[in-house]
Amino acid sequence: MPFWFLTKIIIKKEINFLQEVTAAHKREFEEEPEIIISVPQPTTIIGSFSDYIRGWSLICNIEDGLTVAISRRQDTTVRLLNTSKQDKKKFVVASSKYRREDKWANAAKAIFSTLNKQGLKICGCNITLAGRGASTSNYSISSEIFAALLFGLNKLFSFSFDTNRLFSIALSASSFFPSSCVRYRDLWVLFFAEKDKVYLFDEKKQNAKGICYSIKPELSYVFDSSLPYSILTPEYDEFRSILPELVEKINEITPKGAEFRDLTEKEVRCYTSSLPDRTRRFITFLSLSNEYAKRAFEAISRSEGVALGKILSLSQRSIIFNAELTSPELDWIFRRCQESVSVIGMSSIDIGIASSFLCIVDEKSEFPNNQRVEEYERIFGFHPEKRLFHPVSSLFSK
Repeated sequence: MPFWFLTKIIIKKEINFLQEVTAAHKREFEEEPEIIISVPQPTTIIGSFSDYIRGWSLICNIEDGLTVAISRRQDTTVRLLNTSKQDKKKFVVASSKYRREDKWANAAKAIFSTLNKQGLKICGCNITLAGRGASTSNYSISSEIFAALLFGLNKLFSFSFDTNRLFSIALSASSFFPSSCVRYRDLWVLFFAEKDKVYLFDEKKQNAKGICYSIKPELSYVFDSSLPYSILTPEYDEFRSILPELVEKINEITPKGAEFRDLTEKEVRCYTSSLPDRTRRFITFLSLSNEYAKRAFEAISRSEGVALGKILSLSQRSIIFNAELTSPELDWIFRRCQESVSVIGMSSIDIGIASSFLCIVDEKSEFPNNQRVEEYERIFGFHPEKRLFHPVSSLFSK
């Protein structure tokens, strides 16, 4: 029997899913997994790009992240099956190197390579990845694979490392990539977040202060557009590609002795007034995201759901009109929800890429309106899903 490590009470749906993961592992590798780990999804509510300006981000973990099943091999080969992407990879522990075409599998290579370089005795493994987190791309899946594998291998090989040591290994593993493919804050929240808490993460000091999410659970929803990640990836890749240039421009316009993250909205407007329109809007977006993250944290600390909703909608308008990080599907959802008296406010949240919304709704409302859901499906061909927004703990929290 596998050694189960779960972070929440198992309900029937979860049991069925774990049985499916076990079955997939047995079909592919002809053996049962020795351990199965479920990690949450690191989520940036506001401030996805605040690390570039060393500002603030509002972060937490939410459910339905990555599930990983592991069994040991007799050799030093690591075989990987990603059921969500219908993809397979393999590598040898001692000679694993970064290859762009290996995409998500590079995260597993990074962990095994780092453990091997630190002189830890580790054999090959058969690994199955599944769940919502396994279908994402870029930052999120790498962080989740780091956390899941380190937790699982620590137990499987009896390393007995504490959370701080495992986090240190994860940071070392991030240097495996030629560029930054693992965000510090994603790793931090996956390793240290507590149940029910959201965090204002300081990208400059790389620490955070947390508070309990005090908005009534029935008033907060994650609304998933079910939009394939590939649709939004070009916009995000383009925005990231120009960020170094934006940072240079920000350094030029920021007064000597000041920090951009501390500038007021009025000051940013003044210093960017002579810049080309698109550059000005992009810089404005970075500044506003920084400010909205702090305001949202304050609203949550005061249990002010209406104030939080309004801040989220302001954030979304900046995402659309300043950063242009959107799509017809997401624009449609935002416009229709804004037309509804039941929706107080909403903004897309970053769970690898921003195709889901955090929605704050009226206490007596039915959300979402079934007619709107059917209309969205008919127009765009995607079936949206909703679930209560509930910050969950790190896999490593007691």
